Amino acid sequence: MYTVNHYDDFAALVLYAATMYDQSPDDLEPLPDSRIEDDGWKLKAYIYSIGYDLIGENRNKFITVDKDTYFGYIAEKIDNSGEYVITLRGTRGFAEYIEDADMDYKRPWPDTPSQKVCDGFHTIYQSLRLIVPDNTTDIDYSQLALADAIAQFIGEDAYYTISGHSLGAAMGTYLMRDIYDKPPHGRFCSFASPRTGNNEFVTYVNEHFRDSAVINFVQDVVPIYPIFAEQLPSVVHIYPRDDVIITDTMTDTITCHHTILTYLALLNKYKFFDVVNANIPVENQTWNKCLQVTWDNDTESNQSKVNTK
Repeated sequence: MYTVNHYDDFAALVLYAATMYDQSPDDLEPLPDSRIEDDGWKLKAYIYSIGYDLIGENRNKFITVDKDTYFGYIAEKIDNSGEYVITLRGTRGFAEYIEDADMDYKRPWPDTPSQKVCDGFHTIYQSLRLIVPDNTTDIDYSQLALADAIAQFIGEDAYYTISGHSLGAAMGTYLMRDIYDKPPHGRFCSFASPRTGNNEFVTYVNEHFRDSAVINFVQDVVPIYPIFAEQLPSVVHIYPRDDVIITDTMTDTITCHHTILTYLALLNKYKFFDVVNANIPVENQTWNKCLQVTWDNDTESNQSKVNTK
């Protein structure tokens, strides 16, 4: 069963995934953020990408990324064995920005050739693999596609929530497509997701993985791109608040409206203050650049729950 059901809880867990990368960008198994355990979870596995080719507008390969890179983690609820969260961080690094900009379609699934997805996002998704540090089985999870590795690792009786931000949200959408018929008790809670595929794709995912929420801030421009693609129909919009002032300058507006810290503040400012109380320099830099959050205003929050079907 599920015991964690609020959007802000998952926004915080995704933030920790990004901060772990920012603090140790060359480490495939960065030290777990202590707030993961403070929030009641135990990190069990890491998600990373292997090398992939970046594709240019002329459809020719112009750079090969051969460096493995950490992208997220899987954690299990400490007081509820068998409940997992699968986190995928947002975009980091020049190569990932280039790949995000590759907006052509591809058809990854031969059994459903009408389904088309965004090539750049899906290329990175296809490169994702799983590391299980305390692996006591004879399974080499790193040799399996991510959905198969996760399914074998958590088991068919597990309850799991896939959660990601930005690029991680897009890749989480593709993970939904690949894992829905494996462990059956799955949910999806994403933040600031770009559009991920054509109508046939998002309709199929929605029909086969019905418990999902795509949380998008109405002033964030990223979720409207690429303009030729579609979003899942389960979009939940969050709106500006008087007690959360977001930087509005020519150089910072897009970034500040899109960062996961902004989403967390808009969802639940008290959770935001609890999280940033850890005084992490990279998070403080984003906070100082992007946000003015008032503590004592009683403005109603955007807080809501993930479905618990």
